[in-house]
Amino acid sequence: MARFLIPTFGDFLVYDNIFDDMNREMSRLQQHIMRDFRHMRNAMNRLTPTMDPSDHASDLALREQLQLIRDPIVTESDGTRRMKVQLDLSQFKPEELNVTVKEGQVTVHAKHEDKSDTSHVYQEFSRSFVVPDGVDDETLTCSLSRDGVLTVTSAPLPMIEAPKEKKLTITQEK
Repeated sequence: MARFLIPTFGDFLVYDNIFDDMNREMSRLQQHIMRDFRHMRNAMNRLTPTMDPSDHASDLALREQLQLIRDPIVTESDGTRRMKVQLDLSQFKPEELNVTVKEGQVTVHAKHEDKSDTSHVYQEFSRSFVVPDGVDDETLTCSLSRDGVLTVTSAPLPMIEAPKEKKLTITQEK
């Protein structure tokens, strides 16, 4: 013989309490996730200190900087094309910077360590990028501005000639 259970009003209160507990736990987890995202965002902003996190355009500027690292060929106002990468390393002293080129890859490494009796500060930066095709490693130069922006540039690249137009003769079949 089958029995049917009919829920009573008290049973709904039990379910409500279970769902309230689940809802509180989900809210707590969401707060932890959002806190972790904020920490990650702050860490990323420290990697690119020229970005102001309160500036809504900082995401666009970051995308532009990343695009220049992926495709560092720029065309200057006079039409000259060259490789150019700029990195803000203002938190490092010039003697703490090291730039190397090996097998078509430029690596920028900076390391700062400051010890005292009461504290220890350690900062390290490393970024590598591939030298684009057509750029000779031997022509790369590096300069550091007064405000700490490191610029890696190449000699001007050869001008790309526009494809020439060729007129084809039309032959008529008989």
